[in-house]
Amino acid sequence: MSPILIARFDAPWCGAVWITSAVAVTALAVPSLVSLCGSVPLPHLVRLILTWAPIGGIAVAGAFAVRGYGLTAHEIRILRPGWTTALPLSGLESITADPQAMRGSIRTFGNGGLFSISGWYRNERLGRYRAFGTDPSRAVVLRYAQHTVVVTPREPGRFVAAVRGLVPPPKTQ
Repeated sequence: MSPILIARFDAPWCGAVWITSAVAVTALAVPSLVSLCGSVPLPHLVRLILTWAPIGGIAVAGAFAVRGYGLTAHEIRILRPGWTTALPLSGLESITADPQAMRGSIRTFGNGGLFSISGWYRNERLGRYRAFGTDPSRAVVLRYAQHTVVVTPREPGRFVAAVRGLVPPPKTQ
């Protein structure tokens, strides 16, 4: 049974994600279509690879796309096609909207724009971080003791306020 969502936030695509996705899907679809139509004589193994490898690449990227974010009483859920990734609210030390957070980032592993901007990145400002986004100008930085995460909801300020309303204030001694 899935936890009940208290709130849901969309993850709109920025122009770069739209362009990257359109160009990549087109570039990957062409070899598949050429192979499928059979107009070019190719060995069977080559035809199989040219047909299915690009389709597989699109399918894998599509499966990891970020569709939005959900909040439950105990976690932030990264909503993907058919599944979710959970980020616990426990241990969250800070959350801030920062449209410049991803500026100057280098992708160390992940996807830089085919249906999302997700994976592991680093920059001077945040150090090493994990991104689950679609529009860097809407960045929200979640800091935990051992790691940092960036998400990009449509309404960063409203998202931050909603998460802060779920996270108990730190205990004072």
